[in-house]
Amino acid sequence: MEFGVLGEVEARADGVAVELGTARQQVLLAVLLVEAGRSLPVDRLIERIWGDRPPKRAKESLYSYVSRLRTALGAAGGPTIERSSTGYALIADPSAVDLHRFRRAVAEARGTEEGRLPLLEYALSAWRGDAFAGLDNEWLSQVRATLKEERLAAELDRDDLRLEAGQQAAMVAELTQRVAEHPLNERLAGQLVLALHLSGRQADALAQYQLARQRLAAELGVEPGTALQRLHQQILVAATPPPERWRPAQLPINIAAFAGRADELAQLDKRLADGSVAVVSGMAGVGKTALAVQWAHQVADQFVDGQLYLNLRGFDPSGSPLTPEKALRALLEGLQISAERMPMGLDAQVKLYRSQLAGQRVLIVLDNARDAEQVRPLLPESETCFVVVTSRSRLTGLVAASPVRLDPLATRDAQTLLANRIGRDRVSADPEAAEAIVELCARLPLALAIVAARAAVQPGFPLIALANELAVGRDRLAAFDGEDAATDVRAMFSWSYEALDPATARMFRLLGDSPGPGVSAAAAAALAGVTSAAAQQLLGQLVEANLVQQPHPDRYEQHDLVRMYAIELAHTTDSAAERDAALRRQLSFYLHSAANGRAALGRAAPLMEIEAPFGGIVPLQFADDRQALDWLNTMCETTLAAVQLAAERGLDRIGFEVSHLLAMAFHYRGALADLLRVHELGLSCARRTQDVLAVAIAETDLGAVNSELGRSSATIIHLERAASLFEQISSPLGHAEALEALAIENHRCGRYAEAVQLYLRSIHLTRQSDGGQGEARLQNNVAAAYLKLSQYELAIAAARKALALCAGNRRVEAYAWDNLAVAQAETGLHNEAVDSYQRALTLCDELDLQVLKSSALGHLAKLQQVLGRPDEARAMCQEALRIHAGLEPDGTSEAKRGELIAILRSLGQQ
Repeated sequence: MEFGVLGEVEARADGVAVELGTARQQVLLAVLLVEAGRSLPVDRLIERIWGDRPPKRAKESLYSYVSRLRTALGAAGGPTIERSSTGYALIADPSAVDLHRFRRAVAEARGTEEGRLPLLEYALSAWRGDAFAGLDNEWLSQVRATLKEERLAAELDRDDLRLEAGQQAAMVAELTQRVAEHPLNERLAGQLVLALHLSGRQADALAQYQLARQRLAAELGVEPGTALQRLHQQILVAATPPPERWRPAQLPINIAAFAGRADELAQLDKRLADGSVAVVSGMAGVGKTALAVQWAHQVADQFVDGQLYLNLRGFDPSGSPLTPEKALRALLEGLQISAERMPMGLDAQVKLYRSQLAGQRVLIVLDNARDAEQVRPLLPESETCFVVVTSRSRLTGLVAASPVRLDPLATRDAQTLLANRIGRDRVSADPEAAEAIVELCARLPLALAIVAARAAVQPGFPLIALANELAVGRDRLAAFDGEDAATDVRAMFSWSYEALDPATARMFRLLGDSPGPGVSAAAAAALAGVTSAAAQQLLGQLVEANLVQQPHPDRYEQHDLVRMYAIELAHTTDSAAERDAALRRQLSFYLHSAANGRAALGRAAPLMEIEAPFGGIVPLQFADDRQALDWLNTMCETTLAAVQLAAERGLDRIGFEVSHLLAMAFHYRGALADLLRVHELGLSCARRTQDVLAVAIAETDLGAVNSELGRSSATIIHLERAASLFEQISSPLGHAEALEALAIENHRCGRYAEAVQLYLRSIHLTRQSDGGQGEARLQNNVAAAYLKLSQYELAIAAARKALALCAGNRRVEAYAWDNLAVAQAETGLHNEAVDSYQRALTLCDELDLQVLKSSALGHLAKLQQVLGRPDEARAMCQEALRIHAGLEPDGTSEAKRGELIAILRSLGQQ
């Protein structure tokens, strides 16, 4: 049976419509379809069907609707509506519901690089009109508005791709109508402007831009954003840019049960109008994050260039708040700055961050800050951006900041929050008990959320009984009380924790003792030594109890205070042996997942044999390199915490192995400072194992990262130790890798003759082990060193050897063709050099090697000038300058730009 809500609510069996009964019955079906497969409490169903004014016999009516729907669906051979202890659920495959097919296809399109347009076309084909057409109530209206935004976002993504595919002529009329419906949507306006431009209608495109500009000025008093202005400029100079698509949207999911805080929300509105940084401060658990996120969602549409969110973990139980460098890296990644473009050093990162935000309209939420020093480098200089910071401290060191002080909720607001979570009828039925619960929770939203979660799963339990239990639990933990009222939430934690079944309670404790800021379901399964399905069930119960947060679909985290409580329980309940076994299982999961990731990325197997999977864990498998990279991009913080914890617990062998195999995560993120710390810990672990091979590998790792950090002396010390150890144990491949790294360091420092000798020794050892790919890379490096020594014939010979050995390694091939071309041009083989440069440039385009492309074009322009082809030389030089302008600056940038400009000037005299 197929179901539809993206239009009229309908059910079809073999194409024949099923009679669904009254409008209220159809609303019930719509609610169950939106949450297909998930059990919904009776109170929540009643609220969604009737809002805050249900009839007196609402439950009886609900039961009647359920019975009639069961009969109608069952007669047509459809799924059943099941009753459980938590409520009702329609047991239907989500793929049978048009809404879930739409969302899944959109998610797949956004998670892949290929086949995106057909996926989005398929997703949008699910729509037959307005969602829930013909039905209306408060809840449906809210969901309908959300779905309308999702549909528009998918249409915008699809139309970007259609423009890229050259379908602009067929899009103008459709885009014109959509712009009329959404006149202030700058991205949509940009698509129409671009479609007109690509259709050859330049005057219409420019007129449409002016119309969009006038609308924004009249309605919002603002100029168009950078993306639309840039498109306008490009049209003026007759350029054809690709459509701008990236707009960060990182805000966490809004809290549906939010209540109160009207004064504080108004203060934030005022801070926004004033243009000052807002600092929301207050005790732990008072709802700072909830307030900031709630307000951010309310004003998000005013920030046309997106929203950034970052948890600075200022009061993390691990005692490891994000450093400004780590925080900046995360924010820059949110702005789509790749690791290759990420500069070294805090000052350079601050400059890039502020440059990226200049003129942008971006909202930045910096959550859980430790102090002003942590926040100060993260503040943009652009007046068009706005920053909200949350912290337990007032951050008075931020001179330009305006405070928003948050105290526990007012009693009425706290009662509203409780009612929003467990139902107004239940609170109204026993207001004295509800008031007692509110006061026992010290009117703290965190405590109220946890207590409400417990109460929600016991809908028939009187509130007065819950209040009495809570009072007893609080008295029992009175020894924990301190001056900060937030310590009272331990009573709530205890009360909710003691209601958990043993398996769920064990998972709760182990999560607190787990390395890193959060876990996936698969990692949690390894931690607890259970199946993935069992782990998801246990995590789901903890989420329902509000003892675990789920900020993303497969990410589970604990609030700082909750985690502190979980850690205390783990250390008093579970033995050290049990906790070490859990850590070993989790480390083993990360280790073997990393090994599978290396294989998916085509990386060579590690030199050492890694520990067998511990405790029957099931590591991740990756279908391709993209999946492996996506996972690695989430692993930096966890890897650092895991290796540190392994070293503290004496799990030295697996600690070293994790440090070695998961180093890829830091390389792909460019997080070299963290990588240095991980490899230092890894070397300490390796030395304690007294395994010479492990120590040699760890020395190589440390040498490599020191080289990337520009620490030449330390690099050479570590690599020479590694080479000696590999030679001692007769490991030719390890010895070759250490010598290659030494050669690269000498090359980097201008000692080219020494580098050549080390490369050649490494080649000799490589032939004894892997040959092929490794030797191709080495021969190309030899060619580059010979070019620096002006030994061009030898460079030609080495480059040709590299090309013969590439065997599909196109990146090495691209650089080898470029080295060969340089040497050929220097020896007078001009036509051969032109051909070699063209081959290199073709590979640059295929592999997006922009740095190499800019350099090769500049060299080829000089060669074309020598060959008497000034027009070709001028075009190539201009293209090289255009690419160069988009690259991150380094120490040689100005010199390279000066060389290109000099070529252009000389061409102007011809």
